[in-house]
Amino acid sequence: MRTRLRAAVGLLALTMAAAGCAESTDSGGSGGGGTIKVGLILSYTGNFATQAKDFENGFLAALDHRTKGTMEVAGHKIELLRGDDTGDPAVGTTKAKELLGQGAKVLAGPTNSAVALAVAQQAVQNNVLYLGGTSGTADLVGMHDLVFATSGASPAGTTLTTKTVGPEGRGKTLAYIGQDYAFGQDVGKQTEAMFAPLGVTVRKFLLPQTTTDFTPLALQLKNLEPDYMYSSWAGAGQDQLWGTLKAQGITASTTVVGALLLSNNFPAQADALGEGIANARFTMSYFEGATGNEQEQALIAYAKKNDHVIQYDDAVGWHAAEMLIRGIEQGGEDPLTMAQAIKDWSFTGPAGEVRIRGEDNQVTVPGFTVKLVKAADGSWKPEKIQAFTAAELEPPVVRPIRK
Repeated sequence: MRTRLRAAVGLLALTMAAAGCAESTDSGGSGGGGTIKVGLILSYTGNFATQAKDFENGFLAALDHRTKGTMEVAGHKIELLRGDDTGDPAVGTTKAKELLGQGAKVLAGPTNSAVALAVAQQAVQNNVLYLGGTSGTADLVGMHDLVFATSGASPAGTTLTTKTVGPEGRGKTLAYIGQDYAFGQDVGKQTEAMFAPLGVTVRKFLLPQTTTDFTPLALQLKNLEPDYMYSSWAGAGQDQLWGTLKAQGITASTTVVGALLLSNNFPAQADALGEGIANARFTMSYFEGATGNEQEQALIAYAKKNDHVIQYDDAVGWHAAEMLIRGIEQGGEDPLTMAQAIKDWSFTGPAGEVRIRGEDNQVTVPGFTVKLVKAADGSWKPEKIQAFTAAELEPPVVRPIRK
């Protein structure tokens, strides 16, 4: 399936190159504008390769839908440049410099938070627009006028996590498990900040990304006996983590809360939770069938055409494309003017309305609390418990942009 998707994406890229990569919205005319080069820096290889393809699919789906296939925005042609950051900040920096050297006016896409920060710094230093990928680091919020984090994962995503606990959590303990790098550290801090006002004590457990033996962690959790357990672990090691926690009986003795990520991990998570699956509560920023709106229908149709299985990161890619289109419509080829056009603006994505706060460039997306249920065909799928608007999840301003 991935081979066919890669071929489809490659064919689209060649088609766009042959056609001058022209892209336009309904309001855009033909011709008259220059070519705008957009650098997609993604982990095409490495731990986050799946998320990279999901982001790219959503990005291309939005461009296809919003331009009705003309691939031209307000008379401006778009040329997509691609770079594989491999999940390494140093490689991401090198790729950013390469694409900037080729004339990119926009950089978008990193998933790994450390890579995202490195690429964002290159964007700022070179006065180009940065549209973050699925990275959830809060350090992008308020970083600079040119920097936007499209996923809405942090700190707004942590606000969503508190919805899985509610007022009954006062006086109880929550164990947070994360990877010891920028994203995991940030989510840990935000989790503590968000749950403290609810009277919930947060104990943080941060482990190296390369961890595969989770027995020491499981023994610590067994001694702690937390009321709730929240994990933001993504990528390699996730199945081992859940399997070890189940073996130690932890998933049955505590209420698991946290985010559902890739669908191919759902069976392992359900198996690991065992009898605890009935009480587990998860959050998702998007899943197929979440809204049924026009944007989601277009995303589903595009994914089906390209033999792609939709994940939550498809919506993030869609968000980035919407912001790119808005920037070009209002700002042409000037990155700073493009950025100003994106501020204090909202639009509808596959999951609903997305809000962008100009004071700190906080991008807040809708969210859902869900439970994991077994469908008639035997597969595990998210079932919506409650939907929350971006307005309900918008966090306080943490760091206004310095002028």
